[in-house]
Amino acid sequence: LGFLWGERFVADTLGPGEFSLRLVPLAASVLACVLIHFLLRRMLPSGGYAIAFSVFAFATPVIRYAAEVKPYAVDLAVTLALLLLLFWVERRPVTIARAVAIALAGCVSVWLAFPAVSVLGGIGAVYFVHSVYAKDRRRAAAFSFIGAAWLVSLAFDYVLMLRYNTNNAEVRTWWLDRFMPLPPGSLSDLNWFVRTFFEVFAEPLGLGAGSLGALLFLLGVYALWGRDRLRLALLLAPIGVALLASGLQMYPFMGRFLIFLVPMMVVLIGEGWTFLAANVQRRA
Repeated sequence: LGFLWGERFVADTLGPGEFSLRLVPLAASVLACVLIHFLLRRMLPSGGYAIAFSVFAFATPVIRYAAEVKPYAVDLAVTLALLLLLFWVERRPVTIARAVAIALAGCVSVWLAFPAVSVLGGIGAVYFVHSVYAKDRRRAAAFSFIGAAWLVSLAFDYVLMLRYNTNNAEVRTWWLDRFMPLPPGSLSDLNWFVRTFFEVFAEPLGLGAGSLGALLFLLGVYALWGRDRLRLALLLAPIGVALLASGLQMYPFMGRFLIFLVPMMVVLIGEGWTFLAANVQRRA
């Protein structure tokens, strides 16, 4: 709804011309370039930052949707804003002020971008489970409050808007081959996971299927598994929620629908490059 209201506001203000209609996705993409800088600076050393930012800056699908009157650039900007906010409390106490800020941001974001549900659901669940495991009752209670606020906002969004999409059988049939097999029941279903894994590096990342990006991504997962499993879980959880939504035939797992996963993917690619460069130098 937020994207549609933005388009309506720009059209009413500047007129319904081609350039005015493209203004919202363009502005969102420019904002994403700023936000990705701060996210990568926070999470990666200089070498990993350079690689990750280069992959982001030259990702052809990301550039293309900066110029199309579609909501995917807004999905990307909203995801980056949420990641910066949620990683803000990765190692910090969740004060009342921070809890309220995170709750409000999440409540607004579900009205701006569909994939906000995957980001909030994945990262929120990781924080809650980690708090329970660490026996941090205060933090667990804070994320219970935050999650409840998000769910209330999402419930209103569903009743007013989303249920009409989920009940549209015609739209769902367009993407039948892009839903994750749940549960997989054949070799063809298992092949879906392999094929889809490599395809996401071609689109939305623009690196080409089976590219070096897939290797660096896996190395990044391996490096974080040994160094910082909480951060790894935070980065992978939105991907997991998106896969689950795909398995429930609620959200296609393909191409432009996954633009919002680009920040998590480039962070892991940057981690993989850092790990590879350090090991090559050490062995040399």
